[in-house]
Amino acid sequence: MAGSFSTFTAGKLHVGAIPSVNLTVSKLLPGLLTVNGPAYFGAVPAIGIDRATVSVGPPLIPGLPFSMEVTGVTNFIGAHNQVGTHTVVGAATKLAVDTSAAVKVNTGACVEAAAHVTAGKNLTASPITSATSVKAPLGIFAAVAAPFKQFNIPHPTKEDYRLTYACLEGPEFGVYYRGKTKDKIIQLPEYWVSLVHEDSISVQLTPIGKACSSLHVKSIGNNQITVGHQCTDLEYFYHVTAERKDLEDLVVEYKGDDETDYKKSPVKIKRDGSRVEDRYINYNEG
Repeated sequence: MAGSFSTFTAGKLHVGAIPSVNLTVSKLLPGLLTVNGPAYFGAVPAIGIDRATVSVGPPLIPGLPFSMEVTGVTNFIGAHNQVGTHTVVGAATKLAVDTSAAVKVNTGACVEAAAHVTAGKNLTASPITSATSVKAPLGIFAAVAAPFKQFNIPHPTKEDYRLTYACLEGPEFGVYYRGKTKDKIIQLPEYWVSLVHEDSISVQLTPIGKACSSLHVKSIGNNQITVGHQCTDLEYFYHVTAERKDLEDLVVEYKGDDETDYKKSPVKIKRDGSRVEDRYINYNEG
């Protein structure tokens, strides 16, 4: 049947060749509409192919702000594909896995994840990122604050085991250089000239194979360490440590309840007991 109506009133209306025989309770209610589809509402783009049972386009009447508006609870069962901006005002509750193939941006103070946050390339946050664990092939950070630092890798010799080491801690940004030699001159890496404070260099020497009570450091200067001893054909281990000078001194004490209070702490104390001015130190700056 084809026709044009300005007004049509009916208790039930079915459009299509397939009757709504699968409906049980709702087919008994007045005001029932069933449509086999495809059905088009609004200015649906003419793409030349039917894509869905129901397609909704922009309003045909000028001035209407939305293509569709739903008040109340809405259920989606099955896959939900979205192209474009999705704005949520109010609480959003998700009881299943949420997988996004694009960028998801929330405007607010923080981004929270109960379990894992995974980034294929870069994950950037400012000024502070807090997490139980951060796992990445390579992490590049301005600074890292944690109760401890460690590595956790598959065990190199025991099957089905893992190996965990923790970092040695200290009240400075320290570096080391070690090795063994028979020479009386320990040549430090050329970049140490610009990397460390020369007056912070300390050296440990350990003779190999025999005792040598005369083994000692004669001088430190010109990016090398001069060693003295009175032993014959002596080989020894050396371990050199120093403090970096490309960073500001580490603040080891500040007033606050957690790591987020660092920026606003009125008291910041360096390892030598001196106080620094009340400002945020950016360890990414030289």
